[in-house]
Amino acid sequence: MKKIVLLFSFIYFSIFASGQYFDQKLTKTAAFDHFLQQVESNPAIGADSALYLLSHWNNYPQISSTAREYVYFFEDSFYGNVPLRIFIPASYKNDHKNSLILSLHGAVNISNFGRVSLTIRNEAPKNESDVDPFFDYLSKQNSIIVRPYADPEIKFDWVVNRFAKGVTNPDSVITNLTFATLNKIINQLKSFLNIDDSKVFAIGHSDGSDGAFALEVYTPSAFAGFACYNSMLTNIFASNIYLRNMLNRPCYIIHSDLDDLRPIEQARVIIHELKTFNSPISYKEYIGYKHFDKHLEKDIPDGLKFFNKTTRDPYHPDIYWETNDPAYAQIDWIRITRFDLHKDPAVWQKGINVKSYNKIKKQFEEYDYYRNAESCAIKGSYKNNVFELKTSRVNGFEILIGQQMIDWNLPVQVIVNGKKVFDKKVEKDKTMLIKNFRENRDRQALWISRIDVSL
Repeated sequence: MKKIVLLFSFIYFSIFASGQYFDQKLTKTAAFDHFLQQVESNPAIGADSALYLLSHWNNYPQISSTAREYVYFFEDSFYGNVPLRIFIPASYKNDHKNSLILSLHGAVNISNFGRVSLTIRNEAPKNESDVDPFFDYLSKQNSIIVRPYADPEIKFDWVVNRFAKGVTNPDSVITNLTFATLNKIINQLKSFLNIDDSKVFAIGHSDGSDGAFALEVYTPSAFAGFACYNSMLTNIFASNIYLRNMLNRPCYIIHSDLDDLRPIEQARVIIHELKTFNSPISYKEYIGYKHFDKHLEKDIPDGLKFFNKTTRDPYHPDIYWETNDPAYAQIDWIRITRFDLHKDPAVWQKGINVKSYNKIKKQFEEYDYYRNAESCAIKGSYKNNVFELKTSRVNGFEILIGQQMIDWNLPVQVIVNGKKVFDKKVEKDKTMLIKNFRENRDRQALWISRIDVSL
């Protein structure tokens, strides 16, 4: 046990290094806000012109000092000031798009927001980035690296749903706000950093990998892909881990066979299930390596290759989403607006579960690994102005439409569960376009029209 605590402390303290604040003038969003207000209020700017202006927005402030980390506080309505460190690569240019890697640390249980003060005062142990399994390598790869601090005491925790802790009703749905806040952080950074919306990734080892996994299951729309090293592939105390949501984004998963904290036997049965429905995963095992071992340093170049070849397409024609939480009810161009979990599910909606592996007894137990509550689901595709969807327990949803998704000169048909529910032309909506852009600052996923469907 002592060795485990020392190991966790080693991993945890290795994430802290000296840093300084951004210049406040740089992080102010006045230029962005003014630009958006001008586009919004000018009646001469129609929907098409607004679309062009938003997609080509490129007026970002210069960062004079690069190849270094900065400390930044994100003001969250629930958590207050969330501290994070942002590494700006030497190659950063304010007029060029830059990939971004959200790196989530392990040993969450011993983390807190107060640790940032050591970083600011240069009191953190020196040269510890040299033993960080990812940072030293990734910092040389021309990507912005964002590293937030967890704080379980206030429920900012990407490995445990602290909001649900102690809940005994398995049908209770209690939102872990952590993942919504992580998304809001990325959206905020897009106001003053030139981030490539098609190249945003999340990575982590141990507890951090559980966070990357949960982002894919709950709210993957802003991301191109995920990398999980030695993950439990769950969120503790959560009742809504729906594995089929991993159909929407590629995930790079690494495990080592001597891991005595997260046994590889558990990972293997989950990977097997993911492969049965063709989830776009890449899975690799390292034989002869422990939980925190040299396999991390050995593999990270391959992890980077995965990032380099992966690009987000928010308009991909095939989609699937399953949820029981209104807070996490959207994937790309589909947003579930109403559902009724008291209805019988559609015959095609099948739950997924695996047995739990007891690492002490070294055997599988009869109880389920995922203790999921009931859910609703939607799946569908579009082609040639026709959207075909199937729903289960869904009472209403929105189809969000991007410029290139349809031929605007022709009617759009929506067929739900074999029944045509919509058949007419749609109009471009400048107000909707700007509202979505103000929320997510996404220059690629630009929704310019929508179709509301009630069932």
